[in-house]
Amino acid sequence: MWLLRFTLLALLCLTSSCSVISNMVSYSVTAEDIRALLQTKIDQLQTRTSVMGVQVDLSVSHIEVDIAPNNKQVVTLSVDGKATAKAFGMQYPVDVSLGLEGEPYYESKEKAIYIRSLSLTHSVIDAAGLKINMTLLANEYMDVFNDYLATHAVYQISNSDPGAFWLSHRPFNMVIKPGVIVFTPQAQP
Repeated sequence: MWLLRFTLLALLCLTSSCSVISNMVSYSVTAEDIRALLQTKIDQLQTRTSVMGVQVDLSVSHIEVDIAPNNKQVVTLSVDGKATAKAFGMQYPVDVSLGLEGEPYYESKEKAIYIRSLSLTHSVIDAAGLKINMTLLANEYMDVFNDYLATHAVYQISNSDPGAFWLSHRPFNMVIKPGVIVFTPQAQP
């Protein structure tokens, strides 16, 4: 009788401790994690295009990332780059500063975070001291980012982290908080 009570008590303790541990496990992705990955991929964000018949080389020099600014459920990208227009045998460099925002999306098969539904929040074009809002050029940059982010994850969850590996094989919630995306196990009924 004593052994049966001890076994039941041990089983009850084990069951409750497993549920407590599963609720404590979470995995976080910071804005810096996403920025660092995008910064290493800057070379893939270079392209040549045509704006109103003028050949333009687009390049990106710097990216900043913010997660859930003002508690909005989005990721914002602040992008600095250069557009070099080539016309009449001359090159005309133009500094470009863009604000983009999109929704973070988790792709479970790839265990990766993507940003979708990208939109332009602001653009400043500085052409030799003349700062203007040049929508056509800004839209070309946005197209470059849309094309890239549609096929490239901004973060890949590592299977080398035991907590992330455990979490990726269970139902979980993705919560977007200021500065961080947190994955937590779904509560089991």
